[in-house]
Amino acid sequence: MSKSSLFSQFKTDESAEKNGILFEVPGIFRCRLARAGGKNNQYEKKMLEALRPYRNVPAEQIKTGVLESLSIKVMSETLIKPGTWQTFREDQWVDGIENEAGELLPATAENLRKVLLQLPDLSDMILRQARDADNFRAEQLEEEAKNS
Repeated sequence: MSKSSLFSQFKTDESAEKNGILFEVPGIFRCRLARAGGKNNQYEKKMLEALRPYRNVPAEQIKTGVLESLSIKVMSETLIKPGTWQTFREDQWVDGIENEAGELLPATAENLRKVLLQLPDLSDMILRQARDADNFRAEQLEEEAKNS
């Protein structure tokens, strides 16, 4: 274990923030997930762009679900790296995302959006992981690379 310091505790890996880390729910799915924040400003820029039409609308006049839908759309376009979603099937990882009928769909931003809208707890979990700076700590990622 290395000596703790301000930088070892808080410095993040800029490349991982932009290019993503492997995020996995063992035996179900995995994908490459970029950070929502830090050096990856793509999420924030797209979110501000998506919210622009609502900036002068009082919050109580925005229909229920609109903000969640916008957030999921932006997440599927900016945080989940294109073509990296894999589903675990028959003891192996296969490219694509599973819909409710069990069909494997190409992991396009649109298909990701559709599935994540149906599974709000999953989209919340993914967004929490993308916002968690600890997942992108340089020292932690170095340790994981050594152990793999």
